[in-house]
Amino acid sequence: MVLRPLPGDAVTMHALADRLAGQGELLLALASTLRGLADPSTATWVSPAGAAFASRSRTAASLLASVGRRYAVCAVALRPLAAALTEAQHEVASAVAERDDAWVRAVDLGNRRVVAEQGADPVQRAAAEPLHRLEVEQLERVEGAERRHASGWARYTEADRRCAAVLHRLVQDGLDDSRAYDALTGLSRAAGDVGGVAGTLALVPVLKPLGVVAGACDGLQVAADTVIRVGYGDGDWSRIALSAGTSAAGPLAAVLKRGALATNTAALATGTRTG
Repeated sequence: MVLRPLPGDAVTMHALADRLAGQGELLLALASTLRGLADPSTATWVSPAGAAFASRSRTAASLLASVGRRYAVCAVALRPLAAALTEAQHEVASAVAERDDAWVRAVDLGNRRVVAEQGADPVQRAAAEPLHRLEVEQLERVEGAERRHASGWARYTEADRRCAAVLHRLVQDGLDDSRAYDALTGLSRAAGDVGGVAGTLALVPVLKPLGVVAGACDGLQVAADTVIRVGYGDGDWSRIALSAGTSAAGPLAAVLKRGALATNTAALATGTRTG
């Protein structure tokens, strides 16, 4: 039986935990700053864009705080796992080395014992018994090393299971968007990108047929954005209406829409959380 070494890099795991802890602290600090910007007692916004920013900041601050705590918990879960990996790797490596040494010795003693037992000389045959005792001792070392090897692997596996359970609970903490939401926002972005390119190219007379593609993509984007707004509360009805109107107006309107959105900070502040 060949004993497997325990793979992994505990130093990298520790570094990851430190990085996650630092990111968590940064996110919590940003959340505190956003709360201040959204607090009417500390900041007064007189423009529509500022009011929209303050409204979104309250939600963003809560989300950043949740993500920051998630990062901090990840770091706390990874550090014991890194320590367990270091300890288990040391024990497993030691067990592998001892088992290999003991096995080589046991095989050599066994061969010598067999030769002694088959010898014609009574003195030579008498040497077989001490050789057998030494062989048994080495085989016991082999068994002990195999038990230590299994124990090291088992302790690390249990530490890995505990860490995985913590990380799995974090994934279920409600911060993740649903697959449907991710699919809809991805579809909206893809349709918008393709429609924008096709609409711009359709301005060239020889490529005018691409206007049909642009219109279809714009319609698909409007439909996806509408479902997102109704189902998840993300987005802005005026932005969706602008997209629908420009989709009906043709390729040139799509170009004008991008220019209008680029200068309309209130509309930009009310996009989806994925955006």
